[in-house]
Amino acid sequence: VVGGGESNVAGGLYSAIAGGSENNTLGQYSFAAGNGNFVDGNFGSVSGGQHNFAGGSHSVVGGGQLNAAAGSHAVVSGGKDNSASGSHSSVAGGDDNSVSGNYSFTAGQDNVVSGDYSVALGRASVVSGSGSFFWRDSTNEGTPQLFANNRFVTVASGGVRFWTNPELSTGAILAPGSG
Repeated sequence: VVGGGESNVAGGLYSAIAGGSENNTLGQYSFAAGNGNFVDGNFGSVSGGQHNFAGGSHSVVGGGQLNAAAGSHAVVSGGKDNSASGSHSSVAGGDDNSVSGNYSFTAGQDNVVSGDYSVALGRASVVSGSGSFFWRDSTNEGTPQLFANNRFVTVASGGVRFWTNPELSTGAILAPGSG
């Protein structure tokens, strides 16, 4: 079913295109809207944006530009040049992020997550260890990499504070440059 627009092709069984132009839905029960979006995965959808791809079964791209959700049940919420190719992987948004680990997640810019069950947040973090969490601030020096499994790492050039009560009066403080 094509609801409107131009040069749209709803080729999959029970697939639909809400409008826009040059969208293509080949997956069964798939959906697309926007411009130049392509849905090849069964039950996949691209809700809008431009030149996005949903290729995995049950994969979703919310919008943005040049995003790809290729893994089964993968999600890219938006942003630009993001990819989620691991099963059940997701990119919340940002720019130039990649998640190939299964059940893994990233948000920010230039993050790469290849470890399963792992998270990378912030800027230019690389996580290849499984079960690991890496948060990095906005510093523009190098690309730190986390290879270890089951590790929690934070790069915070402005220091770190861990509070152990709701009044934020008791806890541990690591000043910038301390250790």
